[in-house]
Amino acid sequence: MEHHDLNDRDLEQLTTRGITATEIERQLDRLRSGFDSIDLARACTVGDGIERIDTEGHAHYIDAHEQAMRDDRVGKFVPASGAASRMFAALDRVLNTVESIADRDLDGWEAGEDPARRDVARFLRQIHRFAFSSQLPAPDKANLRPVLEHLLTESGLNFRVLPKGLIPFHRYGSTTRTSFEEHLAEAAQYVSPPVGETELHFTVATDFADAVRAHLEGSELKRLARFRLDFSTQLASTDTMAAHADGRPLRDAQGDLMMRPGGHGALLTNLAVMGGDIVFIKNIDNVVPDHLRDETIHYKKLLGGVLADRQRQSFQWLQRLKSNQADLKEALVFLRESLHVEPPDGIENDDSGLRTYLIDRFDRPLRVCGMVRNEGEPGGGPFWVRTSSGETTLQIVEGAQIDSNSTSQKSIFAQSTHFNPVDLVCGLRNAQGRAYDLQDFVDEDMGILTEKSKDGQTVRALEHPGLWNGSMARWNTVFVEVPIATFTPVKTVLDLLRPSHQPLA
Repeated sequence: MEHHDLNDRDLEQLTTRGITATEIERQLDRLRSGFDSIDLARACTVGDGIERIDTEGHAHYIDAHEQAMRDDRVGKFVPASGAASRMFAALDRVLNTVESIADRDLDGWEAGEDPARRDVARFLRQIHRFAFSSQLPAPDKANLRPVLEHLLTESGLNFRVLPKGLIPFHRYGSTTRTSFEEHLAEAAQYVSPPVGETELHFTVATDFADAVRAHLEGSELKRLARFRLDFSTQLASTDTMAAHADGRPLRDAQGDLMMRPGGHGALLTNLAVMGGDIVFIKNIDNVVPDHLRDETIHYKKLLGGVLADRQRQSFQWLQRLKSNQADLKEALVFLRESLHVEPPDGIENDDSGLRTYLIDRFDRPLRVCGMVRNEGEPGGGPFWVRTSSGETTLQIVEGAQIDSNSTSQKSIFAQSTHFNPVDLVCGLRNAQGRAYDLQDFVDEDMGILTEKSKDGQTVRALEHPGLWNGSMARWNTVFVEVPIATFTPVKTVLDLLRPSHQPLA
């Protein structure tokens, strides 16, 4: 396939990456036309799209999860390819712009208007509270700059480029743990079967794959369970093109196409390659030390049990429908009340069409997503969304997906009571135990097009439908309320000063 904006060298470059001609054409079209905004029906609330499980339900679902563990069905998938650069951005900025830092400067910085200097002052004043402080040179009050140099640059720890998962997060006496290691400690409690291996899959940056593997293989926490640790990198075939505002492909100084990683939606391929059955997904930086982990484990098991139970019931309905032994109205009640799908208008008027529709709906991957009360943290949220097929379904929606010119859509988005902490568990196999082809359930119309200014020109960048957004848009979805204590992300280094990341006093 040829395109007037691409030459033979371009096509060779893309083919080498494993990007097909069809995908090339699709990306170019999207870079020109963009994506339609999502159609919000209403925000999810407790009792209307978000379930709050009662005490009796907790016991039932945790039993269901523990049975799935005994059956060796459970694994864990951790996107961990991100660098720690944003975590240390304020410190890096000051290091690059300030020639000297003395202790006497910090009072003024703390009271000043520069947020980066305020962060550096707080960091240096409380440096002893960070798990990695023992790896830093002793502070000299007359010249504190060497501390930042050692922390961030390649002459020292080089934290500005390391994967976030390799940064020591927590201190245990004279030892420390990285967030990679804390994921091992977690998995030993809600993924491990009594017999067999505890399966963890990490997506990692290509340049650090060997370092991550060596770090985890050498960790003393491997003794907690019989771990099977798998690693993958984001495939070059999932990279996306960038373009000028008129849709012309963006090129570098050598004339080659400028490609970029396609966002976290590209990791759908990695999730499929993992080959799991019931798989938890959780971000690399959302971990706590041992003494705070009980609540996290409890709610992980709760979510896993909800998935195992709803999946079992869905597959029972599927079997009955296929054998013409199902009451269609009862099956429709289960779809609405337990899988939270509002079918297209009029579907109930045709028994044959309704049966076909229900069979299709029950034979899909399932995800159960924890949702926390919105307390001002950034991130997408849970909404009822009207789809092009006439259904209204549960979706996790980011602000970039809605029509910013629509007062009504912005109003609905602002009414969200909960947000997405990326705390989900996925059922990836069908009733026969075979893996679903996850690409069959992607809504390609839910990708994201961003615009930025580069050298005075508008540049468009394309992202695949997000992993928990459009990539799972056609899955069945259940939202369950979980406490804010289960959400302890580390977005900046100063987040490590929060009580949720400090040792037991």
